[in-house]
Amino acid sequence: MTTRSFISTKRPKGTALVVVFLVLSLLMSMIIALLQMTVANASLVDNTRDRYQALLLAQSGISHAIAELNANRTLGSGASHTVGSPTMQWGIQKNYTVSTVRNADGTLTITSIGTYQYAQYGTSDQYHYSSTGNSSIIVFDPQVHRKLVAIVTFPQTAGVFSAGAFGKSGVTLTGVAQTDSFSSALGTTYAAQVAAAGGKDIYDATVGAGGNVGSNMNINGVGNIIVHGNATPGPGMAVSLTGGATVTGSTTAAAALYDTPSYIYSPPSGLTAMSYSGNNTVTIAAGNYRFASDFKQTGGTVTFAAGITNIYLDSGLKQSGQGLIVLAAGATVNIYQDKDGSFDMAGQGLTNNTQIASSFNVVSASIGTVNVTGQGNIYATVYAPDASAKVAGNGEFFGAVIADTVTLSGLGEFHYDTAATSPGIKTTVTLVASWEVDM
Repeated sequence: MTTRSFISTKRPKGTALVVVFLVLSLLMSMIIALLQMTVANASLVDNTRDRYQALLLAQSGISHAIAELNANRTLGSGASHTVGSPTMQWGIQKNYTVSTVRNADGTLTITSIGTYQYAQYGTSDQYHYSSTGNSSIIVFDPQVHRKLVAIVTFPQTAGVFSAGAFGKSGVTLTGVAQTDSFSSALGTTYAAQVAAAGGKDIYDATVGAGGNVGSNMNINGVGNIIVHGNATPGPGMAVSLTGGATVTGSTTAAAALYDTPSYIYSPPSGLTAMSYSGNNTVTIAAGNYRFASDFKQTGGTVTFAAGITNIYLDSGLKQSGQGLIVLAAGATVNIYQDKDGSFDMAGQGLTNNTQIASSFNVVSASIGTVNVTGQGNIYATVYAPDASAKVAGNGEFFGAVIADTVTLSGLGEFHYDTAATSPGIKTTVTLVASWEVDM
């Protein structure tokens, strides 16, 4: 009889079920991991997008600041200027804050911070956690910030004036017969332009009605004066007219401040310091000259020959008595002055044979006085944004003036040359460098 042995191949009960559960657990873990990766990737995409949009907002702030500077509207030196972006519907919250600081070398530092709402968080997310039975709250900042810094500079080109007379802190007109306008760019004289219009009355009512004055503060007209043009005070300020003073144009206040940056005196290196004092009659050839002490003219005639002459005054200019400055035909004279001196043209004044205001330019950093009160007709421009300027005399003034305060007094007439330019007025800022700063 043969004996057979059998080995059982049956698995214990429940083994298959365990395997199924293991497989399901593995699949669930994989699914959860994939979901977590998906959520993390989505969050990363959202945050990357929000950071990029915050960067775009910061870039918009830089562009806005440059546009404001080019328009000669102030952002404030060292002050903040915040502008919302209501038309850019990028998210719950978006804005940029821009501040500017003027540097010692004349450049400007612009700082712009763009702020954007994180897409996956609300504006007031709070998280609770418990520790030893005590509940605390963590407040989470749901915003992303990007900070850009840029350096801009003003080119060495001459810009136009915003008005015939502009005073940051005020303008006063007294004893001036009238203001009107003309344009030296037409290549004809003021008298010829008046004649072409059909006479003085017609001219002042039409093409000459641009003798505008302006200020960031108030404007005062005293006495029997006529402003043939607009008198534009600063935002919230007013025009005061007494004693028969008249403005033919608008007296509406400006919507924004007009920026008149301080001039920073920076003579070229290597110039030999010179001096002039007395009543000598001399001719100065075109070139660059620096005077370490006051340029004092008590008599005689100083003639500037044809060409471009740049005069750098470490101190000031004092003209009196029979002193006379003459510009030959074809001459252009730019006078640059440091802040501690005064400018006083009070002798026989200026004979400008070019009859173009922009051929004699005073650009002053003075915090004192700048007076053009000489005799006869004067063709000139004055840019002295931190000085008290006075234009007076027995003749007529052709050109334009910008100062801290401007007084027009005792003039026959003030003619704003709408084509007048000054090397003190910079037209377009140039971006030198920009970079991002971690916050």
